[in-house]
Amino acid sequence: MDNKELKYKKGIEEFIFVAKSSTDIICDVVSNDLPFNEYNKEKIEVRLRNVVEMFFKNNRKYYPDDNMFEGEIVFDAEMMSDLVTHEFTYDGVTYKEDLPDLDEATTNKFRMAHEQYLKEKYHTDRFEYMKVGTNVMELFQDEQFFKKIYTEINGESKKRNKDLDSIKISTLKNYAYQLEEIVSRLESLSDKMNVMSAFEVKRWKECVQNYSCNLLMLLSKVGSPDFNTIDGVFILKNLLDAIDINTSMDDKDKFIASVIGCPISTVTTYRNKFNEWGRKADEARLSKLKTIQNLCESSLNPESNNDGNPVVKKFLSYIGKAVRDAEGASKKKK
Repeated sequence: MDNKELKYKKGIEEFIFVAKSSTDIICDVVSNDLPFNEYNKEKIEVRLRNVVEMFFKNNRKYYPDDNMFEGEIVFDAEMMSDLVTHEFTYDGVTYKEDLPDLDEATTNKFRMAHEQYLKEKYHTDRFEYMKVGTNVMELFQDEQFFKKIYTEINGESKKRNKDLDSIKISTLKNYAYQLEEIVSRLESLSDKMNVMSAFEVKRWKECVQNYSCNLLMLLSKVGSPDFNTIDGVFILKNLLDAIDINTSMDDKDKFIASVIGCPISTVTTYRNKFNEWGRKADEARLSKLKTIQNLCESSLNPESNNDGNPVVKKFLSYIGKAVRDAEGASKKKK
């Protein structure tokens, strides 16, 4: 799937689907104190297969190869279509079920012919159009499976996946809302879980809850620039200068170091470097300064709402000057 937005929307929506489906089952089992025995597991499996089938049908754009989760679940889409068709041709006769004036005899004739048609086409009377390695419930309970679908969204790197920035903010907010609801429902079960609760259910709950929290945290970072310590020092230093508070440079450095979480000497060293940015800026530094400028303008002066605020105006002018100086230095290098 080459389209980044489609790829990551698919990944997030699959994760939310698995997490929500699992949460529905876990909440039912715990809230209704259902025994986690073979009888109930079979009922849960049927229920999960139904929701998986519905998700597959409603999201066909994600599954051109008729499989989900990289082949963990495989569908025979042609068989699925044949099973619910209202028109087919068998033995030279075309049968239709959706005519408004069908009587009971005609309906029965359609169904009998349909059954023979399916048996002869697929050489079986068991139409298993969904194939899963073990079963859906065991797949959804597998922590390695959750880790896999989460990693496909997050990426292997420890840094945030910038490809997620291709997704619209409004869509991300909707995803976050769904994840928050999942986490909230699972958290509400904590008091209901007891020593008698099945270990499988406890482990399943913890797995779903932990990875849902991780994805929620990951999505909260989407669209935020990756700032190094020096960038943070630069922003706070200019902000403090704009406030024009009556305090020493050392105290300012101490404050910035406390906020960012770095040694005071680091702040002092970086502050002395800032003058070099306007003389020795390269494309990478210029790009970072522009990112800082855009962040500050959009956050502190959205739609020019704070044009009359002298502190904001002064702060943004400092940032703007740094960008202009860096642009000038960058042009001289070429």
